[in-house]
Amino acid sequence: MNSTIPESINGYLILPVFLPKQSFLKEPPIHYLYLRRHQDRLESETNSRTLFVVNVPISSTQQHFRALFSFYGARVESVKFCDEKEKSVLAETCDRELHKSGSSAHITFLDSEGLDVALSNIKKGRKSIKKWDEGLKVPSLGVERYRRLHILSRPSHTDLQQMVDNYMSSFNNQESSTAIALRKSRNFPDEDGFITVVRGAKMGAVRMEEAELAKEKAKGKGELKDFYRFQTREEKKNKSLEIRKRFEEDKKKVAEMKTRRRFKPY
Repeated sequence: MNSTIPESINGYLILPVFLPKQSFLKEPPIHYLYLRRHQDRLESETNSRTLFVVNVPISSTQQHFRALFSFYGARVESVKFCDEKEKSVLAETCDRELHKSGSSAHITFLDSEGLDVALSNIKKGRKSIKKWDEGLKVPSLGVERYRRLHILSRPSHTDLQQMVDNYMSSFNNQESSTAIALRKSRNFPDEDGFITVVRGAKMGAVRMEEAELAKEKAKGKGELKDFYRFQTREEKKNKSLEIRKRFEEDKKKVAEMKTRRRFKPY
């Protein structure tokens, strides 16, 4: 290993690994990983035992990182790639995903002591470089990968029908769960005291007991006044007409009193 390579840079510990040897190269290429403890503003139980890794090889898999840190004396609980795609309910058309160049990952160890041991052993064993694919059985890359991709992208009619059936079953279950959640939200207020308003008519038949109870409550109440806008307008109009009618009657009485000379305003 080149002694001029620093142990760390900008707070990241440098970890070199040997990538698989290529036919056009005399020696296997060295790839550099950059490691540091995970730092998150949100408190989490896994923060103290998670490692942040930058510049992961494009061919990385969970098996690679488990084998790598096992070499340095630590056991890995989970590996989360930052560019990892969500799993689809449809069948996968590729048995080995490739990552973007320079992407990152979060490595969670079984405990914080395991993370400490791994970092300590990496610092001590910088002279011995781990081979990236050593002892691993993972799907090969190159032409063989594209051959498998070609086969997986063209399933048989039976397999395709099974995939579609599984997808539609999952979709229907999700739609049913959403409909049930919406029905429940119509009757229960949220934490702020508001009841969610959703589109569509109320689903399901109304129970007879609920209908009878509502009918009993409505008895004797009569029609709600001033509930609709047109009722308010009609009431204002009637009041205005009533006032005008009284004014005209008073005006007529004043005129009659004047003619009789009995009108004494003061």
